[in-house]
Amino acid sequence: MGIGYGQAGALCEVLEHDELDVRTLSVCDLGSQKVIPAEVNGLLNTLLRGTNLPGKQLHTSLGFKEYTSIDLDGADGARQFDLGKNLRDTYGFGDQFDLATNSGTAEHVFAQAEFFANMHELTKLGGLMLHSLPSRGWSQHGFYRYDDV
Repeated sequence: MGIGYGQAGALCEVLEHDELDVRTLSVCDLGSQKVIPAEVNGLLNTLLRGTNLPGKQLHTSLGFKEYTSIDLDGADGARQFDLGKNLRDTYGFGDQFDLATNSGTAEHVFAQAEFFANMHELTKLGGLMLHSLPSRGWSQHGFYRYDDV
């Protein structure tokens, strides 16, 4: 899982909308993400400075008000929740966010319906969901592959 060219580009598009004030927005990464510097060269260049940033540092640098991530690995302060289980029922977690991101996490969760239900529950009414998943190749990656053909 990581924030590469596609994810960074989509995030830049979200941030370019004039009606959004990133300083008031909360974000939840589904998966403890790392920025992949080689893929985002040129995009977000001034913020990355060639380092392998955790998702929290990237979003904080961009000015997001609040950042949370959810991943069983607990990396970089992620909440250790199983995204294949209902987060509210299993963990009592009912927080909602302005932006929920899925940057290559869903294919690693066997319970697809529960994963996407959680994504919806984590997103505030009127909020945004950003999905970026592998679609070509990657035949041995995760439980699922999402084809674009």
